Amino acid sequence: TMTQLVVTLKVVELIADTLQKFLPDLTMSQLRLLMDAADTASAHARALHSDVAFRRVLRDRNPPLMTFKGQISRLPHLIEQELAAYNLMLSALPRLLQLGAQGDPARKEVADEFAEPRFTLTLQLVLSEYAQKERRAELAVSGSGGYQGGDASSLEVESDAMMPVLINVLTALESANDGYLRRNMAWILPSLCDLIRCRRPEVRAGLHRIMMTKMSPVLVHGDVLGS
Repeated sequence: TMTQLVVTLKVVELIADTLQKFLPDLTMSQLRLLMDAADTASAHARALHSDVAFRRVLRDRNPPLMTFKGQISRLPHLIEQELAAYNLMLSALPRLLQLGAQGDPARKEVADEFAEPRFTLTLQLVLSEYAQKERRAELAVSGSGGYQGGDASSLEVESDAMMPVLINVLTALESANDGYLRRNMAWILPSLCDLIRCRRPEVRAGLHRIMMTKMSPVLVHGDVLGS
């Protein structure tokens, strides 16, 4: 129901507020519980967004099961929940990594065992999901792959809404140290290459910058892919 969707979004907002205020004092189990809840919200949103045929049924049913004020023709979506969860992770996890670098053994354990793996997963999710959103919109424009032309505007709005989060991820990779890039090159490079066909010039500009300033030097000066 719409009430449940609103509650889900409010829960993510409450988690973000809790992390903003109390992050340094939370235990690893508390952090895991909060972030797992946010991850669950984003996973539900991704599952809905991937099933465009089902979303079409929700929109076209009389009376419709999901409606958005002033957006009668738009496909039902949970984009606010999805983006709120990503933004929460991209805000809190770098703070945990910074705390872990300050010399406290307990904070370092949280950073090494929890924050870095979860941060990596968030980067992977955002890169993958943005590429998928772009691909769905592209297929809808051409009316292929089971998508319809009438879906295109809704799907383009969703990929556009996610673009600022993607830019934040590209910025995070651009500022990452070379050791992190080397450890994760096996997924970073294919994920970035998957963005080459994206239609937004802002994405292509950010991609070009990170490939030239960060990825190329790491690839040239280190045997990160093995031989």
